[in-house]
Amino acid sequence: MEVEASLTSSQAFIAPQEDLNLPHLTDALRLCTDGLNPDKVQAGERILQMYINNKQFLTALVAVLTDDALPNDVRTMAAILCRNNIEKFWRAGPLMLDEKDKRNVRNRMFFACFAFPATQATNQLLAGVGKIARFDFPRTWPTLIDEIGCKLAVDDEEVKFKSLKLLHESTKELATKRMPADRKAFCEMSTNIFSPVTTVFHGTLSSVLSGPITGDFVRYNLHVRQCLYAAKVLQTLMMHGIREYTKFAPFSDYWSSIANGNVIASLLSWAVNLENQEEINQDFSEVIRFIRKIAVRIQQTILSMMEEHPLSMAPHLLPLMRQIIPLAFGESGQLNLPERSVVTAMNIIKVFHSEQEYRIRDEKPGVYDHIRAIRSAYFNQGNILQMIEQLITRHLLLTQSDLDRIGTDSEEYANEIDGFEDWKFSHRASAEALLTALCYSNQDISATKILSLVTAATTTPGVATLFKEAVYLAAGIAAFHLFDMLDFDQLFRNHLWVEFQDKSNGNIVIRRRIVWLVGTWSAVRMSDESRAAVFQLLVDAMTPKEHLSVRLMAAKSVKSFVDVYEFRVEDVTPVAPALFDCLLQLITECSSDDSRLTILSSLNIALERMEAQVAPFLSKVLECLMSLWKESSESHLIQSGVVSAIKMTVHALRREAASIEPFACELIAVSTDLSNPHSIHLLQDGLELWNMLLQHSQQATPNLQKLLVERLPQLLEVTSENMALVMDIVENCILIAPDLVFAGFFDNFVSWAAVTIPTVKDEGLDLIIKVLDYAVQVCQASAVPKMTSVLAVLISTLPSDGNCSFGLKMGFLARCLYYNFPAFTPAFTAVAEGSNNQTNAVQVFHEFMTLWMDQINWISKLERKKLCALAFMNMLVLNPDLMAPHFAGIVYGIIEVVGELSDYRPGGGDADSSLGEYDILNLSNEDAGLSDGLSKSLMMTGSFDEIRRHDLRIHNICFNNDISKVMKEKWRELIGKTGDAFVQQLWNTLDSDSSAKFKVIVG
Repeated sequence: MEVEASLTSSQAFIAPQEDLNLPHLTDALRLCTDGLNPDKVQAGERILQMYINNKQFLTALVAVLTDDALPNDVRTMAAILCRNNIEKFWRAGPLMLDEKDKRNVRNRMFFACFAFPATQATNQLLAGVGKIARFDFPRTWPTLIDEIGCKLAVDDEEVKFKSLKLLHESTKELATKRMPADRKAFCEMSTNIFSPVTTVFHGTLSSVLSGPITGDFVRYNLHVRQCLYAAKVLQTLMMHGIREYTKFAPFSDYWSSIANGNVIASLLSWAVNLENQEEINQDFSEVIRFIRKIAVRIQQTILSMMEEHPLSMAPHLLPLMRQIIPLAFGESGQLNLPERSVVTAMNIIKVFHSEQEYRIRDEKPGVYDHIRAIRSAYFNQGNILQMIEQLITRHLLLTQSDLDRIGTDSEEYANEIDGFEDWKFSHRASAEALLTALCYSNQDISATKILSLVTAATTTPGVATLFKEAVYLAAGIAAFHLFDMLDFDQLFRNHLWVEFQDKSNGNIVIRRRIVWLVGTWSAVRMSDESRAAVFQLLVDAMTPKEHLSVRLMAAKSVKSFVDVYEFRVEDVTPVAPALFDCLLQLITECSSDDSRLTILSSLNIALERMEAQVAPFLSKVLECLMSLWKESSESHLIQSGVVSAIKMTVHALRREAASIEPFACELIAVSTDLSNPHSIHLLQDGLELWNMLLQHSQQATPNLQKLLVERLPQLLEVTSENMALVMDIVENCILIAPDLVFAGFFDNFVSWAAVTIPTVKDEGLDLIIKVLDYAVQVCQASAVPKMTSVLAVLISTLPSDGNCSFGLKMGFLARCLYYNFPAFTPAFTAVAEGSNNQTNAVQVFHEFMTLWMDQINWISKLERKKLCALAFMNMLVLNPDLMAPHFAGIVYGIIEVVGELSDYRPGGGDADSSLGEYDILNLSNEDAGLSDGLSKSLMMTGSFDEIRRHDLRIHNICFNNDISKVMKEKWRELIGKTGDAFVQQLWNTLDSDSSAKFKVIVG
C-alpha cells in the first residue's frame, strides 16, 4: 500500500524549517500537559503561539505524535493541535502545504492510527485523518476507502475497530460537503460501501448477542465497539448518501433484518442479561453501556430517517413499531432502559403523528397503504387512549429530582423548563411534545380522555398531588382541543381558585401549575369576569410570602394574561399598583440574569398594554429600572431588557414621556456609543428608544440636541441591519429640530449619502431618499443648495438605473427642481466635470431632460408623477429659453399625469373634455383628510410626531393644490413673462392631438 511504502519506521522524521526548533516545540507540549501548574501551561501556550503560523508546524506535530518514546499525554496534545490546525494548512492561504507535503503528512498520520495502541492520541489522530479526507477524497486521495477496506480485512480486532472508527470520521466529514460534484461522489461511495458495512454490522452484532467467550472480555469489548461504529457509519450513509431508497435493495434488507430480528429489543434484553450475570465484573459495565448505545443508535437512525426522508421508512415502520412502542409505553424498568432510549422512542412516535408525509392522502394509495396499516395496528382508538393515559400518569409526573430542584433551586429550574425546545433530549419535554402531537392528530379522542382525567382529578377525594399536576399540565397542552368541551370558567371558579388558596408547602407544585394553566387558557377561552379574578390571583401568586417557584411562574404568566386580544385595561386597573410592585420587587430579589430577563419581558408587555395607566406608579418603575441598570453594568442582556422597558414606558406615556426623558437619554447615549463593547448588544434597542422618544417629544430638549450632535454622525456607519432605524431617527430629527440639523449634521449626512447611494440596494436607496425628501419638504428652497453632491450623484447614475431606482430618484429630483431650479447649476456642472466626455453643464441638463421625458412612464407612483408635472411647469416659467426645446415632451408628460389623476375622479370616465377636472391627490377639500376636524382630533389625542407629520402634509405641494389650477396659473404667468409670440412658437411644436388636450388643461 501507498501508506506502508512511504514509511519505514515510526521514528521517521520530516525536518522542519530552520526557525522551528523541534525539541523546543516538544518542551512546549510538555508544559501544556502540566494542568496542575497554570504558569507552565501559559508558558507552553506562548511558545506554541510562536510556532503556530510556521509552515512546518503541522509537519513537526506529526513528528511528535509518531514518536512512541514520548509520553502519551504529550502525543495526545500534539494530536489535538494537529486535528485543529489541519484546515489552516490544507486550505488555500499563506500556510497551505504543497501536494508533496500534504501526502507525506497524510500518510504518516494514517500509519500512526494503526501503529500505536488505542489511546486518546489515536482517537484524535483518527479525527484528524477524517478532516483530511474531507479535503482530499476523492481528488488527491482516491484510495482512501480501499485502504480502510484492507485494514478491515485483517484478523486483528483492534485494527478492525480503528478502521470502522476512521470510516465513521471520514464519512461524517464527507457528508457535510455541499457542492454538487462532492455530493455525487459521496452518494457513489455510499452506494458502494453500504453492503460491506452492513455485513460488518451483522457479523459483529451476532458476536455481541452471542456473548463473550469465557475470559476473552477484551475481544468481546472490541466486537461491541465495532458494531456501534458500523451502526454510526450506516446512519451517515443512509441520511446523506443513499437517494434511490426504493430501488436500493441493501437498504430494504438492512431494515428488514432490524425489524424481523427484533434487534433493538434483543440488544436491550441482552444488556440486562449481562448485568444479572454474577461472573461479570464491574469493569464490564462500560461494555453493557455500549450495547445499549447500539440500540439507541438504531433508534436515532429511525428517527432521523423519519424526519429527513419520511417516505423511505414507510414500508418498514410497521414491524419496527412493534419494538419502539414498548420502549415508551411498556415496562421499561424490566429492561433498565436508559432515558435516551425512552426519549427517542417517544420522539419516533411523535414524528409519526406530526410529520406531514405520514398523513394519509388519497392521491397516493400505494404509498400510504403502509401508513394506514400502522395506524390500524398500533394507533387505533384504544391504543391512543392508553398512550395518553400513560403519558399523563407516568411520563409527565414530576420526579423527586424535580421536586428537590423546585424547592432548593427554583430560579434555575424555572429557566430550564420552558417549552418543547429540548423535546429531543429531555424526558418530560419529549412527553409533552408527544402529547401535543397525539392531541393534534386525534383531537376528539384525546380531548375526551383528558377531560375525563380532569374530572377525576378535581372530583375524586385524595387525588395524588403529582397526578393532579400532570393532569393540569395536559389540560393546558390540549387547551385548543378542549375549547368546546371544557367549561374553564367553572373549573377556575369551583376548583382552581379554591385549590390555590391552600398555601401549604405540599401544594407548591399545584399552585405553580394553576398559575401556568390559567395563563395558557387566557388566550383560548375565558369570560370577562374570570379575567378580572385572574389578575387578583396573579397578584396573590407574586406576593413575597409565596414560594419563589410560584412567583416566577406568575411573573412569566403576566405576559400571557396581558398579551391577548381580549385584554381590557379596566380588568387590571384595580390591582395594577400591586401587580407592578410585585414584579419590581421580584426583579430585585432574583439573582439569575435569566429570571430578571423573563420578568423584564413581562414588565415590557404590561407597560405597553397599560399605556397611560402606568402614570400613578411610574416613579417606582423608574427607580427600579435605574437601580437595575447600575447593578448590571457587566450584563448586556439585562441592560438591553432595561432599555426595552424604558422604550415601552415612553410608548405608554406618549405626550408625558418628557418626565423620563433625562434617564432615557442617558440609556441612549450608552447604547449608541460605538466605542462601548456592549453597544453591539444594546444598539438596536437604544436606537428604537431614541426613535420612540423623538416621536413623543414636543421639542428638541438640550439632552436630545446633545445626542444629535455627539451620537448621530457616527451612527451613519453602522451596519445595514440598523440602517432603517438610523434613517428614522434622522428623519425625526429633521422634523423636530430642522435648524439644528441643517446647522451642521446635514452636511455630514449629504456627504455620506453621496458615497453610499451608488453602492446601496433599492431598499437602502428608498430610506436615504425618503430622509432627503423630508428635508426638502421642511426647508424647501433653502435645502437644495446643501445637497449639490447628492444631486450630482443621482443625476449621473440615472442612465443605468432600473425602473424602481429611476422612479425613486426622479420623484425626489422633481421636488427639488420645483423648489429651486437655479440651485441645480452646480450639480450639472459637477456631472459635466466628472464625465469622460467633453461636455458642459447645459449639455448635461439637456441629456437629463431627454432621459426624463423618455422614461417618465417608468415612474409608477402618482405622487411622484404629479411632482414631475409641477416641476415641468415651474421650470418652463423660470427659464423658458432653456426649456423650450423640451416643450413637446413636457406637454406629453403633463397630459399623461393629469389624465392619470383625472381617471380616479368619482364616477370614472375618460372623456377629454373632463381632463384636469379632478385631482385625486388634492386633499385640501373638506372631505380629503386635511380638514380642521382631523387637525383638532390630532391635537387632542395624537402624538407629537403625528401632529408634525400632519402639518407637513398640509404644506406638501402634492396634496395642497389642484393640478389644473396650478397649470392654468403657471401658463398665464408664462404668457405674461414671454409674450404671445414666444408662446405661439411653443404651440407650433405640438401635434394637433397634444395641442387640443393641453389647451383643455391650461384653458
